[in-house]
Amino acid sequence: MQTTPLPMFPASTLDPVSTLGLVSTTEFQVAAIAGDAVSSFSSTASATTLSGITTAPRTLTAGTSTTTAVPLSWTAPATLNGGVVTNYRVQYRVSGTTTWVTFSRTASTSLSGTVTGLVAAKSYQFQVAAVTAQGVSAYSAVVTKATR
Repeated sequence: MQTTPLPMFPASTLDPVSTLGLVSTTEFQVAAIAGDAVSSFSSTASATTLSGITTAPRTLTAGTSTTTAVPLSWTAPATLNGGVVTNYRVQYRVSGTTTWVTFSRTASTSLSGTVTGLVAAKSYQFQVAAVTAQGVSAYSAVVTKATR
C-alpha cells in the first residue's frame, strides 16, 4: 500500500475528506497537532466514494385503476452505484400533455404506490425515479393507464 501525506486541515474545516478528491476506497489516519507536539495516529479508517447516480427503476407497471387512483409497482434499479435508495419519486401527467406533476407522498423505499386525486375517465402517463444521497436517477420507462 502506498502512503501519501495529506495536507493539514484546521479544526474549523467541516469536511476535509470531500476536499481531497478521493477515488474508490481510500484509507487514512488522523493525528492531532498542538504547537510542536503531535499525537499518535488513530487506527486506520477508510472512505469509499460513490461511483455515480443510481440507474432508473425498472419494470414500472400499472394495476387496476379506480375512477380517481392508479396503483403502480416497479422493481429496484439494476445498479445502485454505491448509493442507497431513500425514496422513489413518482410523476404523472395527462396523456398528450408535456408537464409532469410529482405526486406528493411520504418518502418511501417501497416498490409500489398509488397515485390518487386523478380525474375519472382520463388517460395518464406515469414514471418513477430513485432518490439517493448522490441525487435522482433517470426516470423509468413511461407506462400509460386510464382511470375508470
